[in-house]
Amino acid sequence: MTIDEVRKNSPPYVSYKTFSSFMNKLQEHLPTRIDRSCWGEMFSGSTGTQLMSAMRFLNLVDGNSKPMPV
Repeated sequence: MTIDEVRKNSPPYVSYKTFSSFMNKLQEHLPTRIDRSCWGEMFSGSTGTQLMSAMRFLNLVDGNSKPMPV
């Protein structure tokens, strides 16, 4: 197994409260692309990376960071 395969299959590590807060913010306004501008100063850079990893792992965004249909 390559390092990329391990990273792809690794579960996310972000606190439930942080993830829940971000999902609630997205419910107010869902952008066409989810990136650093979505959380602004609400979360730090490392937390933003964790959020993006969690959303990719849960298939909430595609490879281009666009929200997946629910």
